[in-house]
Amino acid sequence: MTMLLPDPRQYARMDPKQPLLRRVMSHLTQADQPETLIALQHEVRDALLSGQDEALQHALQAAPAQEAHDLLWQQLCQLVDGEVLSRPDGKRARLFMLPLILVAGARQEVTIPATLPDAAAVMALLQQHGVLADSNQVWLSDTLCDLPSMDAVSASTWYQAMLSVQQGGQGLPLSLPASPLVVKGNEGVHVRCLVGLALEQEGESLVRLGGDAQGWGLALCKLLQTQWQQNGLTLFVMPRPMSGVMAGRHDARFTCLEVAFQLFASTQIRKVREGVGDPAAVLACHEGGELRVCLGSVLQPSLRERFVWRLSALDRVASVQHMMESLLQECQVTDIRRVRDVQPALGTDGQPLFLDLDQVAADEAVH
Repeated sequence: MTMLLPDPRQYARMDPKQPLLRRVMSHLTQADQPETLIALQHEVRDALLSGQDEALQHALQAAPAQEAHDLLWQQLCQLVDGEVLSRPDGKRARLFMLPLILVAGARQEVTIPATLPDAAAVMALLQQHGVLADSNQVWLSDTLCDLPSMDAVSASTWYQAMLSVQQGGQGLPLSLPASPLVVKGNEGVHVRCLVGLALEQEGESLVRLGGDAQGWGLALCKLLQTQWQQNGLTLFVMPRPMSGVMAGRHDARFTCLEVAFQLFASTQIRKVREGVGDPAAVLACHEGGELRVCLGSVLQPSLRERFVWRLSALDRVASVQHMMESLLQECQVTDIRRVRDVQPALGTDGQPLFLDLDQVAADEAVH
């Protein structure tokens, strides 16, 4: 049986003075009663309406367990993304985003512009494949935003912008900062998002949320690569399924790191097999919430590289570990060494600590 890595994150003790957390724990400890969930929704909605973003962030950071954090986050996402609230006329405003994972490299510096060259063609393709309805009640921005720009917009700002449409507004209710992508050197993995809004009748669905992006994703990949084509630019675009502007950010961030790890691992394994010895990996969790990987040759120390996965509050250590080990096993790496205990963030030299292949014996691995 595979040994599971420990969770290096620290959870706070329950703060009885925190009203949001009291509501969360009340729901978790009372057998998921509907009335306790409704009370929590009202508490979160009041915080959003009054702009209490600091209180919401504090409650998320002070959650005493991952299930408490995830429940509060889920309620926040449902409200901000428009999954709960409807207008008196039965219409519902839904904020959504289209995440794009970009794997890009260039021999010399090039810039992928922050505005789509042909937004109408993108909209037409999404309508053709049934991802967005052909309706004047659906709007999609032509501006690319990165995740930090999305994160910089407070939850209450997103919510109140959605409310302005609920109350009779038209079109996208806020403008987001444009995020051009400067590419130079070896391939890197990046995220850009297109934000949209749909105003739906009761029982109507104008946006296909979730599912997979097969079919339409490949068509959109080809379209965007053609629009962004430049001399010297190597580009591959991976559209992700449509999602809410709050809920979808974790999936986009996770996928970006997953693709970055795939790129790192495949490149490193190829280098080792072209050199000396078989590839081996060390997986260890470190204080500060990081899963660090050393991957390289057992016989040739110069062929060893490192990768860091910074765990978000929504990440499950077991899921990240499973993804990494599944990829390594698909690449026929059988020597995977797992460290049982949480390791310090820094070594004795004050630098980030990475456990090397020489420091973790092969017989400590559990297969």
